[in-house]
Amino acid sequence: MAQDNIYDLTTSELILRLSAGTAPSSFSPALIISNSLNSTTVAENYNNTVTFSSDVVNIPSGYYVDGTTHNLVFPNGTPTVTGSTITINGSTTLILGAIGSTFIMNSSVTLAHATDPDILLTGTQTITSVLPIYYGVKAYQVTPDTAGLSTTSMNSASFDLAATSLGRLNVVLPTSLGSILSITGPNGLVLPISDFTLTTIGSLNHYVLNYDTQLTGTNLKTFTINYI
Repeated sequence: MAQDNIYDLTTSELILRLSAGTAPSSFSPALIISNSLNSTTVAENYNNTVTFSSDVVNIPSGYYVDGTTHNLVFPNGTPTVTGSTITINGSTTLILGAIGSTFIMNSSVTLAHATDPDILLTGTQTITSVLPIYYGVKAYQVTPDTAGLSTTSMNSASFDLAATSLGRLNVVLPTSLGSILSITGPNGLVLPISDFTLTTIGSLNHYVLNYDTQLTGTNLKTFTINYI
């Protein structure tokens, strides 16, 4: 007879269905990995501290985390964070090189029950390096380049700047991303594309503001890229 209720599934059946992405219902237990970047892509040559979280969701009635079986395993197996709670966190220095390189996080947990079989859950998250967006403020150049600019993932829709010296705002995008309509700055200030000079060099579009600007204060200023 078909087993339609997740509580009727054997442990091996439940693991198989979860790993295959065909959970028996939308409320099946699962292990979800997230990170402080809120993204699974970073710019090439990324090197920064990132916090990862592993969360157990939809725990069936009567089940609990068995001892300290909840763990986060960083690449190469270390460091490993273990815990007995439904959420655990761990930080590491995320270093990625050339475009396409990856950083893989793994997690697992055993859910126990007084009478029913244990449930083993596993989770994974892959961070991939992609073409970067370059941004920053620097002195005007006849031929723009990316020297001295910060980077973020090409999948980012915004970037942050702190105080800067007097200079031109530079935003450099891979040509594959298409054209910019405008850039929205702090306090809703809209910089239309007509305020920028576009220079295409190789696979990069260099957008350089036509006038000098200077950001002051200690707070971060967020700029949002608006595409056509």
